Amino acid sequence: MSVSYRILPAQNLVHVTYTGQIDLASTLERMAECAADPAFRPWMRHLVDLAAVTGFDRDFVGFLELQARAITMFPQQHDMLLLFHAPTRIGQDMAALARRTWEGLDRVIVRVVTRESEALTLLGLPGTRLADLDEPAG
Repeated sequence: MSVSYRILPAQNLVHVTYTGQIDLASTLERMAECAADPAFRPWMRHLVDLAAVTGFDRDFVGFLELQARAITMFPQQHDMLLLFHAPTRIGQDMAALARRTWEGLDRVIVRVVTRESEALTLLGLPGTRLADLDEPAG
């Protein structure tokens, strides 16, 4: 699977991880699963880790359609932080394309960072590692 997510209620966070070659269909499937997950809340922040992306569909129209569906799945009564961790050129390209599709929507705040520490500081989790977020709570 090229995209997975984990909902972290204590951090008010949805942690999305992309790996390998990314296609829009897989993204849409995971978005629908996430929106239907009982732990999901519309006001949660989204951390999207693009560190392991090796390629993606560069279909701007497809991305726009994906974002239109996202708006129906993730109601925008609250501002939504969409934070991309994109340390590689390909990840930065993917984040830039995604960012362009969200332009003009005032309730979606998009940030792109290249360093893991910067992403975690923006989320109020300094001193944490992304790998720590995916460890089972206990």
